[in-house]
Amino acid sequence: MSIQLEPLEQKVRAILIQHIGKNNQMDAGTIAKILGIEDNDTHVNTRKIITSVLRKTDLPIGSTSKGYYIIQSKDELMEYAESLNRRANEDIERRIRVIDNYSRYYGDNSVQGSSSEDTDEQ
Repeated sequence: MSIQLEPLEQKVRAILIQHIGKNNQMDAGTIAKILGIEDNDTHVNTRKIITSVLRKTDLPIGSTSKGYYIIQSKDELMEYAESLNRRANEDIERRIRVIDNYSRYYGDNSVQGSSSEDTDEQ
């Protein structure tokens, strides 16, 4: 894949290819400092740049709550993929819970996407 990277994306790519393996990850705050960008405590802008690099390149970028790294083995890949699956399942469960809570709180059973409707479709 050869999509043109913006200058900050090029810098992030250069940083990440020096951090091979989960044990060699770099946190978003440190990446932001190296890039010379000011970011908030959640480093949302830095994370957006990293996500853009993931989408525009062939780099297998993994992450944990402690930072970002290039996945170096099939074991790391499978561990990261399972982490993403757990996160996706948690998001689905939270979606169902908030819709159900809304329906119960307001007595509104007409809301689309409640858990009973979701399970009927599966």
